[in-house]
Amino acid sequence: MPWSGGSYTKGNNATGGWTGDASLGIGIEAGRHDTQDNDFATGINQCLNKDGSNAATGPLNAGGFKVTNAANATVATDVVTLGQAEAGISTSGTALNISNTQFSNNSSGVVLGIRKSRGATVGTNTIVQNGDEIGNIIWQGANGTGYTNTAAIGVIISGTPGATNDMPGTMIFSTTPDGSGTSTERMRIDSQGKVGIGITNPSSFFHIKNSLGSGVNAGTIVSDATGDLPIAALVLVKKDNDSTTSQVLMQFLTNGAATGQGQINANGALQAAFGSYSDERLKENIEDLPSQLANIFALRPVEFDYKDGSGHQIGFIAQEVQHVYPDLIGVGKDGYLTLSGLGKNEARMIKAFQEFAESTQATITALEARVAALEA
Repeated sequence: MPWSGGSYTKGNNATGGWTGDASLGIGIEAGRHDTQDNDFATGINQCLNKDGSNAATGPLNAGGFKVTNAANATVATDVVTLGQAEAGISTSGTALNISNTQFSNNSSGVVLGIRKSRGATVGTNTIVQNGDEIGNIIWQGANGTGYTNTAAIGVIISGTPGATNDMPGTMIFSTTPDGSGTSTERMRIDSQGKVGIGITNPSSFFHIKNSLGSGVNAGTIVSDATGDLPIAALVLVKKDNDSTTSQVLMQFLTNGAATGQGQINANGALQAAFGSYSDERLKENIEDLPSQLANIFALRPVEFDYKDGSGHQIGFIAQEVQHVYPDLIGVGKDGYLTLSGLGKNEARMIKAFQEFAESTQATITALEARVAALEA
């Protein structure tokens, strides 16, 4: 702004403002008053007015300072909402970090709200529908030409919402497999709290489905704490205080859960046992079992040491049992044979029976010889 000389200082308003100042020789020409006022107005209008009556036309440089005393947003078009909290946006290298700390003498914590309305205009509250996505958090990695999804967490409506307090939701966790650019669902928590891993419709409170092939187990539980000898790796708890054999603790199913293989159930006070499905209504072609005496005598109970240093054991040799009872033999994924239904106690009892039968037969043979001698 051009001055006639000296520095401008506002003088006595009582003398007539600008005109009075000029008459006192303060150094402004009253004739330039209107022009210079217009210069002031033009300069101010090129800045951001504090009442928000004009908008920025480029990036704002805060000069290393931060925005303080920001008020809460009042309409849906507001960009930032800051209340009684400490919120920060900072950089670490080339990364952007966002933090939010709440200061309040209560149990409430920081809230990050993600909302969805079916209204087509901002501020319109139209009820959502079953299957609607409420929001997603997506992680992406650079692929050389752009960015590809690597993981995501999303929330969908899973049911029919009501007008007030009825908004069923499901949370979905996804990752991207090797060789793909599309994320695949891995786990979900549905509106009932059921957790499904590898399955989109869990039928139990915790449901795992393995679809990765024969090289991956469906589940592994590891207890890796020092001194965990008396601590169970897996604990099953039932609410009913019943120790009869009707108390089922665990079931085993095959054929996609269509066929039952057996179960572990209570067996009286402080005991459990394997149970099988033995109802007569499940069976047909029922016949007496043929003689097993020769088969029992063909078995060879043994004791041995495992080559890997696992320890000493009592039992049978799978290849030998296979010639007598092939239905007791299985083949593991490593090709080694497994034996079911004959443990170390069965080995002891079969051995005792064989010894008793041999002793009894020797006694019978001796008695037969005495009888023959007496008859002669």
